[in-house]
Amino acid sequence: MAAIRVLIADQDQVLLETYKRFLADRDVEPSFAVSGLDCIGCLRDSCPDVLVLDPDLHWGDGAGVLERMYGDPRVPTVPVILTSDARDAEQLSLVRKYPFEVFMIKPVSPQEVLKKIRGVHYSARPESHPNMSGSEAAARCNSWLSDMRYSPA
Repeated sequence: MAAIRVLIADQDQVLLETYKRFLADRDVEPSFAVSGLDCIGCLRDSCPDVLVLDPDLHWGDGAGVLERMYGDPRVPTVPVILTSDARDAEQLSLVRKYPFEVFMIKPVSPQEVLKKIRGVHYSARPESHPNMSGSEAAARCNSWLSDMRYSPA
């Protein structure tokens, strides 16, 4: 079985290093991006099987990445796992209009990320992607935003 190619886009270097160490001996071939621009470049260059995306990226946020992925034919469309925390409410409201398969609230353990990567990879059906309207992930994201008390600092 070929390794799952996954791109993890997050500006938290410590988190990325943790994921890198954990995924080293698993059936995953990870690559990493710390900004929206890096993420788009990695999508074009490596065409991963799955994208793990934190919407709160510098230099082209998660919404910018998804806009390019779904709107630019030069950027491959891949299944998306969104990871976010309470500080990301504004960014999350921008990305929820795009299709994604899983929404996870941080902190997320490397074990849980790996479980979701495998689940998304093995359940992705090209004929149905990216039409994910009404998905459980989108409903969870919308529910979380509705329930959240967000006030900009």
